[in-house]
Amino acid sequence: MKKNRKLCRADSPFNFILTFGTLLLGILFVWIMKLEMDTQIETGLKTYLQQQQQAVCNIVLQTEAEPEDTYPDRLIANIEEGFETSASQFVYIEKAGQLLFVKNTAEMNAVEVQQLDLTSYMKRMEKSRGAYRTSVFQTENGYTVGVCVREDYVKTIMGYDMMYMHILMYGIIAAVCFVMIVYYLQYVRIKGRRKINRLTGELQQKQLLLEQEVEKNRLAEKQAGEAKMLQAQRTEKEVLDLESIPKNQYKFNFYLNASHAIYIDGTRGEVHPHTWEIVLHVAKMSSGLVLFNQVEKKVEEFLRRYQSRIINDFEPFTTINPTLENLTEFLLDSLQKELNPLGWMIFMIEVSETPARTYVMSLLD
Repeated sequence: MKKNRKLCRADSPFNFILTFGTLLLGILFVWIMKLEMDTQIETGLKTYLQQQQQAVCNIVLQTEAEPEDTYPDRLIANIEEGFETSASQFVYIEKAGQLLFVKNTAEMNAVEVQQLDLTSYMKRMEKSRGAYRTSVFQTENGYTVGVCVREDYVKTIMGYDMMYMHILMYGIIAAVCFVMIVYYLQYVRIKGRRKINRLTGELQQKQLLLEQEVEKNRLAEKQAGEAKMLQAQRTEKEVLDLESIPKNQYKFNFYLNASHAIYIDGTRGEVHPHTWEIVLHVAKMSSGLVLFNQVEKKVEEFLRRYQSRIINDFEPFTTINPTLENLTEFLLDSLQKELNPLGWMIFMIEVSETPARTYVMSLLD
């Protein structure tokens, strides 16, 4: 569970960057499409205005041959007759800023028009109808003819509103698809990482079980070695009775200052020192002069190898637990080999680890 929380925290910056990047791309896409639509709308408005202006221009050209005094009336009559207007587009004639005529679905009569200047009229129209686009040109007689078209009207007749909705809808669909693809890839990535973590956990668990099995086998091997040594020592030694031991018996005391570490349930403990007191009960198996110094010298030379050392560093205690019992078995066997050439036999050994703890081994039956 903790690994999963760490994984979520590690993925949080990536999730934020991914979400923010996707949102930014979506906004950028919509903005680019809007710019493209605005360009197309502007082009469409200009084209439409040019077409309407050309239609009015053709009407004006037909009136150029009229005399000066009848020219305004004839121009108005031709525009009324030849140019179609609606609630969304109109045409006007003005001179020196004063309106002379407006064809705008008969919204205003000629008297009302002539009482307004062009600026006031355009403000009135934009307030009531919305924004207008205007295209103007001058006649040879100094009159200004203007064609005005509402922007939303051109957008409607050319289908730009519907086109804009379609493009916006396609942009939203594309953005949603992109988000789904990105989050799917993220899901695959996170799933793969979790699988790796799961496999790593399983591998670590198997490695732990293997280490426990190795430790168990090592403990079993150590115990088997101890049992083998004890069995070998029992078979090599003879069990003596009291009558086979000479009446002249001697006791020697020796001291071993060394350290050892005990294994408990397969776990090695701390190294700690001891002063072992070793008491040997020996007998001279042959007649003759008794030379005690020979026994002392042999035993001291043997024990000197282990003085101020760690018992675990010497055979057989590299594989056998150096307990008091095992150490006593080892000393009995080893010291007996040292004393054999001198004709001495150890029939009992006492090893004291502390004043209150002594282990005794006797060959007497």
